[in-house]
Amino acid sequence: MDSNPFDSPDVAPAPASPAPRRSGWKRTVGIVFLLVAIVPALVLFVFYYREVSVTYYMTRNPLAPASAHLATRMQAIILGNMRALGAVAGSIVWTPTVPDEKTLRHLVGRYVQEGDLAAFSGIAVTDARGTVLAMVDRRDVSPHLDLVRTLSRELVARGGRYLATTIVTDGAHPDVVLMTAVRSGGESPEKGGVLVALQNLSGALGQNLPVPRFRGAPGRSYLLSSDGLVLASSDPGAVGRNLREFGKGALLDRLSQGEEGIFVASVKGQKRVYGAALLGDVTGITPAPWFAVLEAPKASLDSQIARTRLNMDLIVFLLVPAFFLIIVFILYKSFRA
Repeated sequence: MDSNPFDSPDVAPAPASPAPRRSGWKRTVGIVFLLVAIVPALVLFVFYYREVSVTYYMTRNPLAPASAHLATRMQAIILGNMRALGAVAGSIVWTPTVPDEKTLRHLVGRYVQEGDLAAFSGIAVTDARGTVLAMVDRRDVSPHLDLVRTLSRELVARGGRYLATTIVTDGAHPDVVLMTAVRSGGESPEKGGVLVALQNLSGALGQNLPVPRFRGAPGRSYLLSSDGLVLASSDPGAVGRNLREFGKGALLDRLSQGEEGIFVASVKGQKRVYGAALLGDVTGITPAPWFAVLEAPKASLDSQIARTRLNMDLIVFLLVPAFFLIIVFILYKSFRA
């Protein structure tokens, strides 16, 4: 008899294999313990970073590098203008005879028209004895001819290429004018002469003096002589005045000793923080050392420190609950598996 294809051999089914034992709990417990260990480590790290940040900000606040950068920029402008004046002085020919007034006025006037002396107004040429030979923009320089003669003689007597002094104009809103003398025709006391020009420091540098803001609190920036004269400032009302008039003598006492860096002084009962940097390359040319100074309320810098601490505390308070939720989620998924 043919075999029935629908018949199946009487074979007992294989016994079902036992369910696998749950061994994943060990890994879950390990992960949980790891996270539990990480939480306090991260908290300690955040608190450590907070104190490091605060300490760094207290000892290396932004006024120091900002004042150094400002000093570099001011110095570059001043020396650039002096070199432009020196280039014109070098073009004056003093041999075989001293040039006459017409020649000098034509030569200097041409440079003025071409814009090479755009930063200056009121220009005079003297011989080595200080005698005025010619003037351009007579109206600006005529009131100061005695100082022109004196500065020319001093430059010839002491030698060197440049020498400068300052003039404070009269009026309710004074300006500070820089008078720069440049040697022309060599440095021999018997030969050549001197080119002298006037420059309004507020006009030349005022737009490069920012109004610094520290967390919304306005500060001030100055180009300051160590004797206290405000040469240029983001505060026009301070130009031409002495900082001692504003009760800032403590700052001047530090600057007069040639100190740079960060200073804290009390002005009318309020603490102010100053960053000062010396314009070293013009020292010896100007009548006194010049400094770029930034001023800010100390309270605004203190608020930055408080804000740093607050931000770090918020990170900690958000970090711990986040890790706690992660641990609960892992345990939940583990028990559900």
